[in-house]
Amino acid sequence: MARSGTAEQHQVAQAGLAAATGPLVLAAWAHLLDLHDLKGSVPRLAAALRSILAQYGRASASAGLTYYRNERRAAGVTGRVHLSLPPLPSNAEVTAAVEHVISPLYGAPDAQAERDARDALASEVEQMVLDQSRQAVMSAAEADREAKGWARVTEPGACSFCRLLATRGAVYGTKVSADFRAHTKQPNGSGGTCRCHVEPVFGHYEPTAQARMDLAEYKRLTDEFGKSGRAIHIAWRQHVEGRPVTGPLRKLA
Repeated sequence: MARSGTAEQHQVAQAGLAAATGPLVLAAWAHLLDLHDLKGSVPRLAAALRSILAQYGRASASAGLTYYRNERRAAGVTGRVHLSLPPLPSNAEVTAAVEHVISPLYGAPDAQAERDARDALASEVEQMVLDQSRQAVMSAAEADREAKGWARVTEPGACSFCRLLATRGAVYGTKVSADFRAHTKQPNGSGGTCRCHVEPVFGHYEPTAQARMDLAEYKRLTDEFGKSGRAIHIAWRQHVEGRPVTGPLRKLA
């Protein structure tokens, strides 16, 4: 099945929803987090984030279901299917996210540590918003007997791990096979938000141009470094990142 225009439209819309949460999270951080009472600040900040997620997360999930219906229709699939919204992140999950990002701030943090923690929290909320659409589409594909599964679609700047997963095509059939948090932004400033998307598949899957190029390059590298082991992972990272990666590179004899 060739990729429809709705896939690109959905990706753009999801990016807009995620980006819209950033200023709201920063405002909540500025007004509700007390650096002199971090533990006491957590419930207030978590409550504000849940309100943001209730609005933007639900919008993300609803858009995901609309996207799923459009893709189903574009594939010529008829008949009704029951679609449902995924649960929003629980109070415990949101609280744990807040506690994780502010953990480096106990003691005497510097200004950079505070900026990194704040940015990590904004990234975490973006991730939770994007997860709503992903979960909606994955659950729909899992429940729909007409669906073959779903594929991972990357955006520009995706990490080597995500790009490798995307080369597998429409092999994913359950939410258990998903991992969109391999590089969640950390309080120390490392990592970043995964912006991959879930594309439902109802027939023959047409990979993106990026996925086709990545698959060809990965196959070339496996001819040099083998299909398993540390060397092929390092070679693949060096290809994607365009820089040397620490570790041995032993070509096949």
